[in-house]
Amino acid sequence: MLTYEQLDFIADLYIPIIGIMSLCFLVNVVRVAGLLNAVTYLGLLGAGVVYIYGLMFVDRYFLIWPSLGLDYSTHTALALVFVVFLALKSVRLMIFSVLSMLFYAGLMVYQGYHSVLDIVSTALIVTPVLVWLFTSKVSCGQTAG
Repeated sequence: MLTYEQLDFIADLYIPIIGIMSLCFLVNVVRVAGLLNAVTYLGLLGAGVVYIYGLMFVDRYFLIWPSLGLDYSTHTALALVFVVFLALKSVRLMIFSVLSMLFYAGLMVYQGYHSVLDIVSTALIVTPVLVWLFTSKVSCGQTAG
């Protein structure tokens, strides 16, 4: 069985790995759909990250999650930026990213980082905005990557 520290190391690798996968997808977008589309996607990813951290600061100021006895899970929110982005690109990426997120959430609970309710409440607030953000590219008249 892996130690707490080994599992902690694995958990720390998840967001960088899924982030790198998103950047690899953008490299492919450059080849297939052009640099402008890749830069647009990169801007949308950046907007997603700004939203996640903006929500974190709002929560710290207004104590929204603590007032409910919960904790805003920045780990969950940031991971969902990349998970949602990839999930909207193809069925294979959707299956991989959603399954990997479920394993990551399970690891966070097992390690004691967050409760199931912390993760679910964060995901319920964050995911719809990210889906809207990452599908808005089509409504802006850009071609899909």
